[in-house]
Amino acid sequence: MQRVLILGTATLALAAVGVPRYQGIQDRMDRLEGQNAAIPRREKSMQRDLDRIGMDLRQLSVVLEESAQLTRAERDAVLGNVSMLQGELEAAEARWQALSEGAAAEQQVEQLVVAQTQARLMALEAELDGDVQDWDCLRSAVDAAASLASETHDELAGLMEPEESVRWRALVGPSVQLSGTSTVGSGVLLPSYQVEGSDKSTTLLVTAWHVVRDIRADSITVDPTIPVTIYGEDGSQRHEQSRLIAFEPGIDVAVLELLSDEAVAHGAYLATSEDVDQARIFRPVIAVGCPLGNDPIPTRGEVAATSHSVDGSTYWMINAPTYIGNSGGAIFDARSHRVVGVFSKIYTHGSLRPTIVPHMGLVTPMDKVYAWLETVPALSPLEGPNGVELRLHPEIEGGE
Repeated sequence: MQRVLILGTATLALAAVGVPRYQGIQDRMDRLEGQNAAIPRREKSMQRDLDRIGMDLRQLSVVLEESAQLTRAERDAVLGNVSMLQGELEAAEARWQALSEGAAAEQQVEQLVVAQTQARLMALEAELDGDVQDWDCLRSAVDAAASLASETHDELAGLMEPEESVRWRALVGPSVQLSGTSTVGSGVLLPSYQVEGSDKSTTLLVTAWHVVRDIRADSITVDPTIPVTIYGEDGSQRHEQSRLIAFEPGIDVAVLELLSDEAVAHGAYLATSEDVDQARIFRPVIAVGCPLGNDPIPTRGEVAATSHSVDGSTYWMINAPTYIGNSGGAIFDARSHRVVGVFSKIYTHGSLRPTIVPHMGLVTPMDKVYAWLETVPALSPLEGPNGVELRLHPEIEGGE
């Protein structure tokens, strides 16, 4: 009975701080779900921890049913377990910080939760030193904490299931293939927007200028449209045509408009200038493109250099594996899933029979694109809560 009592008293201490702790977890889950944050699969072990805590809480309820009140010695045993409890809570804090990496308000929430936990521990010590214990209130707290543990367990499972789907829609879904007779390249769709005063939608996409140039060179017509293949999450393909809106050979970037009035399912947001300016080496990125004419393929890597000069132009270098056909594809920030650059070139070694070096790709960063857009009257970048979008000026809508 003594061993059971120790387990019960330790769990009692957990119950006293458990309600605000679990409520904090609940709030985080709501916020993470609202931001479509992907919960890493390695945190599945957190579900097992919640199961264990819930079992301890249910066992405490049984102990409380058997004992109307604890003796002084039993209260001393509880105090002896407080330090162990605090260590467990600190470990849980560290795990939740890793789980919530990238959430905008996480640091403030963490500070608030730590303060609440410390306050509850101090209140617990003071309460156990007193003569009066409100066991009915504690029993209610135990039941509430056990119930919330079960709900949190279910929500964790629900949030982890769509992880791949969320990433697909943010990274792969907006990525398209541009193709000509002998040229294959990539591009990235931006969110569709409705034309004011109509029920029609406009969709712009960003790519590399040399991809558009080479596709046009494949055609016998003077100014051909550019074929675009859009990929569905179910493996389907949607084939559209696009027209050239603006281009700049100096930074190897072009903006196209789909000729369809139908909105696209997935569009990527562009990173803000401030976000791009903060880029340093080792920043995690994801390159998505259509190498060798394949469906969009994502590859992970990092920024290897932010000032790499080639033929008088300056690029980022990334070590995410890329190949022929990645040109024009988006380079996404691995955390925010916003576009930080447009893939432009890939390194080769040797002159007679050049060998491609897949981990030395060159990228035009978005800050250079924004500087160029300031000189383009037809387009306007608009910054919103999700990032930057492009808009075609009304007088250009539907024009040639």
